Amino acid sequence: MKINVFGLIAISFVLILCSCSDSSMDDNTSRSTMTATINGVEWVANTSFYNKLFSQIQGSENVNVSGTNTNLISIQLDFSGGLPTIGEYTGTSLYKEVRDGSFINWVDEKGVCKITSVSDDFVKGTFDLKLDDTSGGALAQKVIIGKFNVEVK
Repeated sequence: MKINVFGLIAISFVLILCSCSDSSMDDNTSRSTMTATINGVEWVANTSFYNKLFSQIQGSENVNVSGTNTNLISIQLDFSGGLPTIGEYTGTSLYKEVRDGSFINWVDEKGVCKITSVSDDFVKGTFDLKLDDTSGGALAQKVIIGKFNVEVK
């Protein structure tokens, strides 16, 4: 199944806006985790989850307190909706840097995501991505290796 890159970007942008909400209003602290190394630099998501409707693993890191500067990793698994099964998936992945309303995208259509554990509440695994920027290759490639244990939403 070929995923429309611009559709993935649009969905990711909507999800990142939703993930920037004030979490102090929630009574439950999320147990979701997502960490990665991006070109040798450690990255930790403030918010992470598995979107069951879109078969998408997503994590975002707020770079500043106001949440206007955010780094997002989105991994679109190559099947339609529901929970994944344990195994290896390829699909379109996105890394997005949002800075004061502007953004830069890096995309990988061959990234590998390994699902190691699945329950009704959590999806766990690892990912290995090599993303190129969508502005014509002017920016350095992003090599992202990470792991996740994210809540199903």
